[in-house]
This record gives sequence, C-alpha cells and structure tokens, in this order.
Amino acid sequence: PRAGIDNAGNFAVAWQTEGSPSTVDAVYAPAGGGFGAVKQLSTAGKVATEPNLAMTPTGAVDLVWLEQRKQDGGDPVVQVMIARKRGSMEWTAPGSLTSNHTTQPIAFGEPQIEVDGTYQIVAWTQEPSHAEMIARNSNGDGNGFSEPIVGVSESGLVESPDVGIDSSGRSIATWRSFPTGLSGIAIRSSSTSSPTSLWATPLTVQEDAAGSANPVLAVTPAGYAATAWYMGGGAIFAATRPVGGAFGSLVTLTTPAQSGWEGPVITNDGED
Repeated sequence: PRAGIDNAGNFAVAWQTEGSPSTVDAVYAPAGGGFGAVKQLSTAGKVATEPNLAMTPTGAVDLVWLEQRKQDGGDPVVQVMIARKRGSMEWTAPGSLTSNHTTQPIAFGEPQIEVDGTYQIVAWTQEPSHAEMIARNSNGDGNGFSEPIVGVSESGLVESPDVGIDSSGRSIATWRSFPTGLSGIAIRSSSTSSPTSLWATPLTVQEDAAGSANPVLAVTPAGYAATAWYMGGGAIFAATRPVGGAFGSLVTLTTPAQSGWEGPVITNDGED
C-alpha cells in the first residue's frame, strides 16, 4: 500500500487488489474522522497494478498506477493513469498521463510521484528495451501536468528511477543504469535547474555497482538531496548532494559486523 497525509491530518491510502483482473483501490479519511468506503479507481475490466500516491500539504491527492489499455485482444499498450481528489470532493475519473499510440508505450515499474509545496512530479519508464525515463510536472493543486518529456536518456537501460522535487520546482532523479550491459551497472543521477528546463546530462554516483539494488532518494524543500542503496555483501551505501550540485563521495552506512539487506528507505523532515 501507499499512503499520504496533509498538514491538517487528512489521510489517503491506495493499494493493488488481486483479482481477475487486478484493480487499484483507495480509501480516504478526513482529519478527526473515520475512513470512508473503499473505491475502485482503476478502469473496470482492465488490469491495473503498481499504485503510488502523493498528497500536497493542503490536501490534494494524486494517485497514479499502470493499466493495460486493451482496446482489442492484441493491444500491447500499458499506460500510466491518474486519479485526483481535492479534500471532500469525489475522486476524478481516471485519465492517462502517457502519450498513447498504436503499439506504445509499454510502461513498466511503479510510477514515481513526489510533491514539495505546490510542485509535483510524476516519472516512469517505458519499454524494457528503452533507455528513457519520462517525466511530467505540475504546479498548484488540481492544475494540469506538463507535456511528457524525456527526463533521462541513457545509452543503456534506465531501471526504476526514484525522483524528487523541491519547493522551487527543480527535479532530481537517481536510478540504476546499465550503460554497457549487466556487467557495467552504475548508480546515476540527473536534475533540472527550473520547472521548465531540460534534464541535465546524467552523472555517475557510483561506478561498478554490480550487485546493487535500485537507489532511493529524498529531497528537501530547498533542494538538498540524499540517496542510498544496497550494494551487496551486506553493505548499504549513501551519498548527499548540495543544492544545484552533484552527489559527493560515497559513505558506507553499515559496518563489517553488520549485514544490511536490500531495500533501504530514506526521508527528510522538511528542513534544510
């Protein structure tokens, strides 16, 4: 499940319900009140997976997920869908964030959505053989998202990027990269300098990261960032990034007497 809470204590939770087909469901609890009825937000009869949500400080909820389009039996398109809720208002009807064509996109992996103040970013990867992360951002509760842009482009596979955005609308991403195949895994990062700027050329956070898990990322309102990942052999690595800069030297968080495991999580307290 994925959960969000706003400054007033309003609370939303979403999850994937297994069935034939699987669905994306959500429930909402106003501050001081109980949870309302569970609602199916994915399209009836369509396979829906990988829900994720973000909630703004003022209570706007954006829920994203993957959904098979299936206009016909041979339709391969897997789209990124979104439904939105504003306080006591009902959830909107689901809409597509992807630019859909006859045989593409085939989105995969959990769509990433993050919010800082009024800025939001949604990012996802398409086609397992494709070396791109697609991103869209928004400013203001309920406002539309920008047109899809190629957020990250690599010579090899971009795997499961994690994204963040600061209170000025500058975006950051980290991911596991396969620029030369499975033997050349690296942890990489990129960022934007403004809400409308292009993503910068990817930079390497760690070379020779074979055995690593996908990195996780946290970004503060001012734009400081930290990332962490499991490196194999029980080691958890981390690196930090100043505002507008690059990730610095690696820090090993575990000791030889400890044995970390895959799946670190990371967060910030909203301060810098």
